[in-house]
Amino acid sequence: MRYKSGSTCPVCQSGKLIHKLVEEKFSYKGKPFSVPNYEVFGCPECGEEFVDDKTIRRTEKILTDFRRKVDGLLASDEIRAIREELNVTQEKLADILRVAKKTFARYENGQVTQSKNMDTILRLLAKRPELLQDIAEILPASMPEQTTMTTKVSTTDYIPMELGNISSHYDLSKEIIMENDQDKELLYAA
Repeated sequence: MRYKSGSTCPVCQSGKLIHKLVEEKFSYKGKPFSVPNYEVFGCPECGEEFVDDKTIRRTEKILTDFRRKVDGLLASDEIRAIREELNVTQEKLADILRVAKKTFARYENGQVTQSKNMDTILRLLAKRPELLQDIAEILPASMPEQTTMTTKVSTTDYIPMELGNISSHYDLSKEIIMENDQDKELLYAA
């Protein structure tokens, strides 16, 4: 949702929202992380604070990469660097590794976290690029694409350390994306 300074508070209907830049603190697996210049809109009347979609999208990659770091996985920029070093497109590498093309793009833009197994394969390819040809031969193009299950992590998966009233406006569901050539299905798990 988009909020503007001066607009009426959607909760109390009397206060006017004020735009603020704050340092928002998050925690993942007990590890703290701060996002500076986190935009919120606060109501001086009821004390509610709101985070708009723009801020959530802006911080999604930052928080996904933080989660990856904590979990010992490659960050999105590292995945992109490996692919570029291999001199292949996202589509080509996705085909070779038997993941959906959109899924691989989401690894690189921070919308989806790769599995530990995929991370290991990418690390091996970074150390031994010649393995790309071996993998391509083992998994021929005529082989049907297997279903890939990945978890889309958003800012709602993180627990703000200083909750205030912001957390009450987060959708705390986790989105699971299953993709293959025939269909896409979004599953929501609480």
